[in-house]
Amino acid sequence: MRDTADDAQLASTTWAAYVDAALKGTWTGVKVTRAVFASRVGVARGTVQEWVAGRQVPDTYEKIRKVAEAAGHGHEVWRALRAAGKEQEAQREIDATAADAETIRMIEQSNASPQAKHDLIQMVHRRRLQDEVRQREEAQRDEARRREEIRLLLRAQGLYADDEE
Repeated sequence: MRDTADDAQLASTTWAAYVDAALKGTWTGVKVTRAVFASRVGVARGTVQEWVAGRQVPDTYEKIRKVAEAAGHGHEVWRALRAAGKEQEAQREIDATAADAETIRMIEQSNASPQAKHDLIQMVHRRRLQDEVRQREEAQRDEARRREEIRLLLRAQGLYADDEE
């Protein structure tokens, strides 16, 4: 699926070089202007200029995902994450992509049009991301419930006093 030589080259690529390669059409075969790229990503043209100059890197997963899509790596967001210096997030993305591999392979082997395949693969990734968000939110709720239970137990034993009292 992925070329390891390409992986190694991309692993050491800076965000500036990644965005510059995207503008030159390295992965899509189509050059785009900074203005067009910025429009596709949903940022100002000046932001793209800052990226290419190496003065800025996006700080959110969503922004990096949009850049990856505009660069032609929408189904391999790990490439953009790695270029942005977010190695842990890149590894999580690689692991999650591996979990979706069978579904993606089925889509790629189908007789669907290239656009339909792209859309279906994006849907698989979106659903996985939605699942991850739900899991994080559930974990946060569970942690809050555990803290509240402990607080109530301590309070009942006179070992905890709220600031409000």
